[in-house]
Amino acid sequence: EISGMFIKDGFIYTTTSSADMDKNLRVRKLNASGNNVLTGDSNSLVKVVFGEREKVSAATDTRMIDIHVDDDGVMACLDAQRGRIYLYDETCTLLTVFGYKTDGSGNTQNGATFVPVSVDKLGDDYIVLDNKVGAVISYSPTYYIKMLQEANSYYLNGWYVEGEPYWREVIKYDANFARGYAAIGKSLLEKEQYEMKV
Repeated sequence: EISGMFIKDGFIYTTTSSADMDKNLRVRKLNASGNNVLTGDSNSLVKVVFGEREKVSAATDTRMIDIHVDDDGVMACLDAQRGRIYLYDETCTLLTVFGYKTDGSGNTQNGATFVPVSVDKLGDDYIVLDNKVGAVISYSPTYYIKMLQEANSYYLNGWYVEGEPYWREVIKYDANFARGYAAIGKSLLEKEQYEMKV
């Protein structure tokens, strides 16, 4: 059952909120024949998973409710269960996760959602529609997210040397981001600098 849909460049992107769905099929990119063409990065050592990798319980499992795809092919997938937005690039690499859902008891964190139902993008901001309170919550990108988006754009277009300074900024904030080290490695290889200096 399809819970959300987005059409871009002749492809139909869909989300499925069923808890019984395979984790790699929660998000699909369908071509004109109806085949899912989201295969992930063939060089990746990790299997593609949309949402949370581990299932704690059926009540807390990822329920992808909506999707938005921007001009760079970045997929913003909204998890109705946790109120989180997962950003994936066109190779299905998880870039970042943000957002928060609350039940309304006690103090509510600024930017939290109650019943998130839709995600969209307005300029650089991601916006989420909350069905319970009838509000639109806006998330503006931080410096880290801006650097990450810029770096990833260079990487996917094969401009490894030009993107290296951006990746170096990214790994200052997230030293475990494997794509950053791979991108820096490709840049150094292109520059024939075979010994990395940190």
